[in-house]
Amino acid sequence: PPYEKQLLRLSELLGSLHYLTLLCDKDAGSVWRTKMQEIVASEGKNELQRVKIIAFFNRGFDGLRATHRQCTPSSKEIIALYLTESEELIDTITNRFVE
Repeated sequence: PPYEKQLLRLSELLGSLHYLTLLCDKDAGSVWRTKMQEIVASEGKNELQRVKIIAFFNRGFDGLRATHRQCTPSSKEIIALYLTESEELIDTITNRFVE
């Protein structure tokens, strides 16, 4: 899709948010993983696209798992930054590309 770049970045952010939320709030559950599953269901129309979306989610998750072993103030700042960026990407995708 024309918004693939934004979609893949959003997928990566969701993977990062999933990891950090699990790290910082054990009771939060899998809200970001569930959101990712919704994206895969709606955007993963072909196998290659589905694999790409999932790979970027995993990249976000694994990237932060390698550097964050416990929840710190920095972890919480990253969550806030990534939530803001995710919202901006969602707005861009829905307002610019989706009719």
